[in-house]
Order: sequence, then C-alpha cells, then structure tokens
Amino acid sequence: MGVRTFTPFLNGEPFLFPRLFEWLDHLKERNLNFTLYTNASTMTKEKVDKINTYDNINEIVFSFHGFDKESYEKQMGINYEQSKTNIEYFISIAKIPYRVYILTSDINISGIDKFKETWGDKIFIGKYVNWAGKRPASMQGIQHPCVRLLSEMTVYWDGRVNLCCMDSDAGVILGDLNKQSVREVWEANQPMRNKHKALDFNLELCKNCNFNRY
Repeated sequence: MGVRTFTPFLNGEPFLFPRLFEWLDHLKERNLNFTLYTNASTMTKEKVDKINTYDNINEIVFSFHGFDKESYEKQMGINYEQSKTNIEYFISIAKIPYRVYILTSDINISGIDKFKETWGDKIFIGKYVNWAGKRPASMQGIQHPCVRLLSEMTVYWDGRVNLCCMDSDAGVILGDLNKQSVREVWEANQPMRNKHKALDFNLELCKNCNFNRY
C-alpha cells in the first residue's frame, strides 16, 4: 500500500516498552523507516548507543516541554535534570537526525528564547492543540483537511484503529486489525476522508479540534 514510515509510540513513552528494539529491528529488516518521539526520561546510555545504530530512522524527537526546571516539571511531571542529561548525552554522540520539541503553551511562551539558547538550531516549536476539544485552547484559524486523517493510520495498543493521535482515548474506532487487514480498514473509511477533503468537518472529534486550523 506504499506505507514507508512507522511512528511506534502513540501517546506513550516508547523506551518503556521492553520489545522496542525488537520492533525496530523488524522494520529495518524490511527497509521501512521510522520516526520516534520520546521524553528521554528513561533513555539509558545503552539505549542511546543502540538507537544510534539505525540507519532507517527519519529522526528522533525529544518532547521537552519547558524552558527551565520549574516550567518543565510543572508540565511534564518528570525530573528535569535527568531528561536533560540524557538528551545531552545523545547529542554528544548523535549519528542520526534529531530535534528537541517544545509546545507553545501559556507557560512556555515567555521562555521560547531561553529554550532556543539551550538547544540551538535543532529545535521544533509545536502548536499547543486542544486534543480534539478535550483541553482548552484557541480555536482561531480556518479549518483545513487534516493530514492526520488523510494520510495516516493510527493503531491503538490492542489493535483497534482509532481516528488519529488526537483521539488519545480511542473514542472513535474505525476498525480492528485483529479481525481486518490494514487495506480493509483503510478502504472502509474512504467515505469519511472524502467528506474531509470536501471541507465537511462535521465528524465526531474533528469538529471540535484545532489541530488543522491555521
């Protein structure tokens, strides 16, 4: 079906998963690329050394939502020094592309310049989204067809296919890969994607989401 990239984490911490490297080896054997998001809190030196051996990784993105210890721990709820040290060790030996990622939350806005000073040009400043209406955030901007819905498939931990990564609680189920093939699920939901392309956003969760508003 032309799928070339997998992102194995979906709203969780991939380095907590004991079979992560087994899965990444599986992708490498099949010449499939992957992108990895991590908060780096559990990245040991051994894990960093291992992840650096993959030549099929698009990039690793470090979710580091805070510009200092106070703002980071208030938002992330994990140890600032530990995560920062782990990322710095990775950077010191990095052989693969990476970025350090911060959200434009109300807390972070005032510290974006400090964040840039800390991490240099390898940064990613992301829009603070409302997670399909579940969190308060601005709904400003014109709604556009969403890349998440049109070009990605999101698979929950148990094999169910949910709407997208904004659907963090699997509230909209599109199929079940325990019972259906990837192609069957994708084709069954083509009418929904056609509505989205036609600028009909009256879909559950989509209508309250600001991810694709700009």
